[in-house]
Amino acid sequence: MTVFERVPQFVDEMRDIDRGQRIGAENDQPLARVEPQQGPARVQNRQRAFQALEIEFFDRLIHALFIGQCQADATEDEMTSGHAALVTRQFGARAEAYVESSVHAQGADLDQAAALLQGQSTARVLDLGCGGGHVSFRAAPLVAEVTAYDLSVDMLAAVARVAAERGFANIATQQGRAETLPFPDAHFDVVLSRYSAHHWHGFGQALAEARRVLRPGGRALFMDVVSPGLGLLDTYLQGIELIRDPSHVRDYSLAEWTDALAAAGFALKSVTARRLHLDFATWVARIATPQMQIDTIRALQTQMSEDVAAHFAIEADGSFTIDTAAIEVARDR
Repeated sequence: MTVFERVPQFVDEMRDIDRGQRIGAENDQPLARVEPQQGPARVQNRQRAFQALEIEFFDRLIHALFIGQCQADATEDEMTSGHAALVTRQFGARAEAYVESSVHAQGADLDQAAALLQGQSTARVLDLGCGGGHVSFRAAPLVAEVTAYDLSVDMLAAVARVAAERGFANIATQQGRAETLPFPDAHFDVVLSRYSAHHWHGFGQALAEARRVLRPGGRALFMDVVSPGLGLLDTYLQGIELIRDPSHVRDYSLAEWTDALAAAGFALKSVTARRLHLDFATWVARIATPQMQIDTIRALQTQMSEDVAAHFAIEADGSFTIDTAAIEVARDR
């Protein structure tokens, strides 16, 4: 039985939490009860106990998903090559879906990236983790050269095709990992990265590489989904991301982002926080999430506490809203 076929068991365990029972069919001991109290204090203690058990539940689920399901489904090549091979498999077959994605093709963050490039007609730009190429397509009319860089060869082929169709002769594609950029020091005037960092296996190393290839005085703009930073909300977000897409690593919080950027040697210039609405049906279709995983996410959505449901604005059809940020930094030296 796969972990996804055990969804009813997980859901029953969530109901057990609400009835005050310990998570796990293997341990039927009753949960230590809150001491008898009256009024708001008892309610608050009850809520804290409930949230702690929700986090424990998600830890178990994510562990089962990552170790049990993802590794069991991986090919021998993926087991050898690791995370990079998994990313390639996940996104290679879905290249056209990402090129055509309306979520990726528009947005205030793309406008912000274009504004950063105004007046830089001679600039050389790196689109780091280009995905469907939407940053590259937006940048190409504004600058001299754009390098669309991605791990997926299939994704790059789709980007090259669309670039040719649109007459963007100044877009070149390059395959490789974010953690080991094949470019000389200080090669680019601007580095842009959008919805890519949450797939990087070595987050800090990739940021250090981005700084290395950026010229002194150059700017970088990192755009991605961000974690709310609170324990339960973070656990829920990482859980549904991983269930949908096993190549997911982490949606970092703003605090994690700013700390990592500083450690890489960047100077922070601005942070723009936004909210992004996601239609559930297209969100799972874009990456071809199997039905069992879809059912798992929907089951979890219906069992979450009010805090989670409210923050992510979970709707009846599963659609929801997440936090994003655009973080502008500079290489000052």
